[in-house]
Amino acid sequence: MVTGVLKCALRFCAAPGATARVAGDDGLVSLVVGERALPRAAVATSADSNALGSPSATPFAETEGPVPHGTLHIALIHLGGTDPAALPEVTARAEGSTLLAEVTWPDGTRDTLLLPHPDHGTRKDQHRA
Repeated sequence: MVTGVLKCALRFCAAPGATARVAGDDGLVSLVVGERALPRAAVATSADSNALGSPSATPFAETEGPVPHGTLHIALIHLGGTDPAALPEVTARAEGSTLLAEVTWPDGTRDTLLLPHPDHGTRKDQHRA
């Protein structure tokens, strides 16, 4: 049986704090938090739709409408045996025309990611700053 913070009859529904969570009988937790520009969260449910079994429930976060070109969106995703003790913090900043995302993990470790310019194609090994 799948349980969750959200019990939605419709595929799309609003969620307080843009958080959707699913927990299976085995204790596995799938959590999605719309951290930036993703104000809606819900759980999509279905039956006999994948190879992992039935029923299926997938949490997701989404925008409220069309996405303007170049908009940064941040979703925090947790898959684990329990709820997370803490989630990472993500901030974004610009250095000139370069956009960087900084992730601070619960243990204090920091990663900086170089985000591709929305008007340029993908470059090899572009993600680490």
